[in-house]
Amino acid sequence: MEPINCTFEGISVDRRRLTVARGGQLVDLEPKALDVLLYLIDHRDRLVTKEELLDAVWKDTFVTPNVLTRAVALIRKGLGDDADEPRIIETVAKRGYRFIAAVQTEPGPLEERVAPQDTPVVVAAPAGREGSERSTSTRARTPRWTMAAVLALFAAVATIVLAVMVFNRPRNVTAAPSLAAFRRLTTRAGYNGQPAVSADGRSVAYVSDRTGSLEIYVTGLVATGTETTLTSNGGQNIEPDWSPDGHWIAFHSRKLGGIWVVPSNGGQPQQIAPKGASPSWAPDSERLVFTSDNGGFSEQAILMTVRRDGSDLKPLTRIGQSPGGALAPSWSHNGKFIAFANGFGGGAIAPGLFILTVETGQIRQVLSAQYQGRPQFGPDDDVLYWQGWSNPVSPSLRRARLDPVTGEFIGEAETVLPIDGLGDGVSISGNGIVALGQAQDDDNLWSIEMSPAGAAAEPRRITNETVRNNRPSISATGRVAFTRLSPGNPATIWVMDPDGTHAEALLPGVQGMAPSWSRDGSRLFVMQRDRAVWVEMGTRRVTEVPLSVGKIQPAFPRLAPDDSSIAYHRIETDGRMSVWIAPLDGGPERRVAADPQGIGFPIWSSDGKMLAVEMRRDDQTHFGIVPSDGSGPIREIVSDRGHSWPNGWSPDSRRIVYAGEREGVWNIWEVDVATRVSRPLTRFTLPIGYVRYPVWSPDGRRVVFERAIRSGSVWTMSLK
Repeated sequence: MEPINCTFEGISVDRRRLTVARGGQLVDLEPKALDVLLYLIDHRDRLVTKEELLDAVWKDTFVTPNVLTRAVALIRKGLGDDADEPRIIETVAKRGYRFIAAVQTEPGPLEERVAPQDTPVVVAAPAGREGSERSTSTRARTPRWTMAAVLALFAAVATIVLAVMVFNRPRNVTAAPSLAAFRRLTTRAGYNGQPAVSADGRSVAYVSDRTGSLEIYVTGLVATGTETTLTSNGGQNIEPDWSPDGHWIAFHSRKLGGIWVVPSNGGQPQQIAPKGASPSWAPDSERLVFTSDNGGFSEQAILMTVRRDGSDLKPLTRIGQSPGGALAPSWSHNGKFIAFANGFGGGAIAPGLFILTVETGQIRQVLSAQYQGRPQFGPDDDVLYWQGWSNPVSPSLRRARLDPVTGEFIGEAETVLPIDGLGDGVSISGNGIVALGQAQDDDNLWSIEMSPAGAAAEPRRITNETVRNNRPSISATGRVAFTRLSPGNPATIWVMDPDGTHAEALLPGVQGMAPSWSRDGSRLFVMQRDRAVWVEMGTRRVTEVPLSVGKIQPAFPRLAPDDSSIAYHRIETDGRMSVWIAPLDGGPERRVAADPQGIGFPIWSSDGKMLAVEMRRDDQTHFGIVPSDGSGPIREIVSDRGHSWPNGWSPDSRRIVYAGEREGVWNIWEVDVATRVSRPLTRFTLPIGYVRYPVWSPDGRRVVFERAIRSGSVWTMSLK
């Protein structure tokens, strides 16, 4: 199809000038985004696949599909199109895009249409000359000095227009810098992520599993850059952060614990705090801030600070100042503020991003939104970046303008870059170099066959999807219900046979989470966004349950074996956690257990008499059991070093199956409640990824659980 000028939906495209205007105003599109738009227009008679677009627009360039996703998002934003209700570009899931707007074409280049051949051209006379007009017969015979005057006049007018636009721009709004295109930094298979860029933007530290353990490496960004192995102690070392003076890298060791510091050019690491994670340097490179969270009970995390030599270790916040925890802190370049995330919320506080004013200790929430990653201040502290979600289901790099004096957000948060997979860390240097981690999880359900004598067979995969399948529940008839999380779509409930066959959506396209089977397997208890419901399996009829859902979130409830009530935990207004039970008939709830350090995530025994509950113990997660009627104290069952997360009881209520982390590696374990003796049911060795939510089948023949195996890569770009 011949490239021509066109208009559609109030948009005009000028192919000669390579401009797009909407309502008479120029639309600022990046070159690659404009190329994508023009290609879609030129091939509007058919579906254009993602592969075709990538080959056409990024010819001979290695890029990931997310650059195309970002380009389409920029086009839609500039043209006022909506991905959910498109008028211009339609997304065809997993295939590509289709240009759907009605196009009106123009007969030719706009200049030729306005001033055709053999028509007089009116040109303003040069200043100081007599007369106001000069006529020529054809464009081809225009004298050189006249054409130069035309170009000069055009340049002058453009300069004046630009000056007027700049002068009339609102003074209280400064556009945040845009990001240049991706460049992939790491190319090896496996996991590479959690990047930290040096202050001068010349080197990046990152985490890799290439040796079978998580270690930290440093590589240069210049053409002659070489890679250095920074740690090699098998400590499962993660979350590096580069000091502003360039001399040090701080990190967290999952196996050895706490905060560590190592010279950036190599040397012996030193532990400077015995507990905590996610370190971030102060501007003077002498002090660090970090979270007390160590991978378990992050709802109870606070911010801590310590000097580089390990002295002056002290808390910066206390439990309750930001109910739901204080995670992933980052110090501003001017030293005035610390930004941090809260993934859970509690009391009247929603999860989101918070700003701590260092001098006064004041904390204020600047963004209310789920799933916020570690924030990063821009080079001038006037923009805050983070990896979050454009909506509940679309991962992206986001940002908002920030007042560097008050620490307040200015305007609304916006999406900068869609993320292909999962966000895995963002870091920004003082001169605007950005390092970004992108990860992908092979996140599926697995099964362990159990013999009558209790022997565990080798685990095997029972789903094989590119989405996340989690929180399984097994019915009396053996059917497995689970939650499916897919980027770009709401969480939904699926059901399948024990071997993974005959999978089907419970309510196609309807949001749902955390399914629990009724005692007879005839219906499912499901949490939706703002209510709890029963879903009848035979008819798929939905009946609302009279529960106050706001009190239950963010912890998903567990259905009692007799279908009469649910157990859940709550984060109180003072930040503490406690376990509650609420009847499904709408009656009053009652508190079952509380603990000074924190308690939560209750799991019913098969006979309904006991609850297994997670217990925070310093920087570890233990678990115990408590009578479900609240008549007795908590009895600790598992106290091994690491994290232990119970999720299912055996049919005879004598054993509990749980996800256990030991020295940085997650496996499925079971424990005998009477003897408190544990044994592993799996023997995975991968340091990256995890296992979650193991449940026993009612007949005791199998355990089903979620397993995630993570891969990732590091990318770089620059702020324009």
